[in-house]
Amino acid sequence: MTRLLLGFWMAFLFTGCFVSSGKNLTTSDVYFTCPDGWKITEEKQFAAVTYVSIENKEFGSSGLFTVSWSEIDEFDGDLDDLIAESKDFHSSSIILRNANLQFSDTYTGEFNGIKSRQTDYTMSLFKIPHQGRIIAFNVKGKTFVITKQGADDDLNENEIGFDILENSFRVTEEF
Repeated sequence: MTRLLLGFWMAFLFTGCFVSSGKNLTTSDVYFTCPDGWKITEEKQFAAVTYVSIENKEFGSSGLFTVSWSEIDEFDGDLDDLIAESKDFHSSSIILRNANLQFSDTYTGEFNGIKSRQTDYTMSLFKIPHQGRIIAFNVKGKTFVITKQGADDDLNENEIGFDILENSFRVTEEF
């Protein structure tokens, strides 16, 4: 089930999408606020997985924040397995295959006060140094995977946006 769910998650990231012009994401169970200059660029739903991509749309900016969650009652595997599968997926991506992707060891952290498992990474995307973080956690019967990524040159600007997204993130139990 773990590989099947992750397969849905990863296939889902690169299939059809629609663009939203909204500033906030509000579903029946997930809410967050987009910072000024950021935009929800993709929203997808496939089987039991929802995926949302938010990008910093300021000229020349590189910030990317993605959130995926499973409607299945908490991931049936270990969050470290999910992080490992996410690392494998990133490493095998055609776009990232030659980006010299380097991951840290997985560690325990927090996302908006929620205990999580995380890994940091660095890469050179089109010869521009980038860094990112993959975050996985279970909350209120759902499993989330969040990615924050941006160019090193945009680190301070992106961090402000990432903080707004993280601090406004809410999950309710209503379906």
